[in-house]
Amino acid sequence: MNTLPVTSLASLKRAIATPNIIIYVEEHWQENLAATSRVPSRIQTNGYWFYGLNRQGERKEMWAPTPKASELRFNPDGTVTYYPDTPKSWRLRFEVKP
Repeated sequence: MNTLPVTSLASLKRAIATPNIIIYVEEHWQENLAATSRVPSRIQTNGYWFYGLNRQGERKEMWAPTPKASELRFNPDGTVTYYPDTPKSWRLRFEVKP
C-alpha cells in the first residue's frame, strides 16, 4: 500500500476523495472505532460517510466531519489528528490500495 502524507486541509480533502483509499484509525476517543479502517461511501464538502461498527457492534453508516484547518494537526508522520488536545480527538492514516 502507498501511504498518502497529509500536510494541509486541501491534501486531506484530496486524500479522502482518492480512489481506493483506506483510512486507518490509529487512535479514537470512541474505543470501538480505534484500530479500525474505513472506506468512504459518500463524500461531501464537509465530511464523508463510511460503514463502521457502532457501540453495540452493529454495522452502521457513520459520518466523519472535515473540520477547519485550525481544528486539525498535521503530524510529521503524515497522519492527521482531528480536534487535537481535546477529549474527543482521533488520528487517521491514509493509504491507497494498489
